[in-house]
Amino acid sequence: GKSPDELAELTPGYLKQTPPDSFTGKPIVYRRDAKGCLLYSLGPNATDDAGARDRAAGTDDIAIRLGPVPAP
Repeated sequence: GKSPDELAELTPGYLKQTPPDSFTGKPIVYRRDAKGCLLYSLGPNATDDAGARDRAAGTDDIAIRLGPVPAP
């Protein structure tokens, strides 16, 4: 009924392991906020741009936004 606080909470029940970031080899970033959850890779620059992707600004994270989980 709610999003996990950490992605690791989904292992091993839903995920075999926390997926690695293809650019850093470390676990992908997962953050909960008021809008839901943000799951992202640090992108080719391997810098945490807080999930932002804007060429003009030099940010290149690859992110997926998941909306809030509806109340049961």
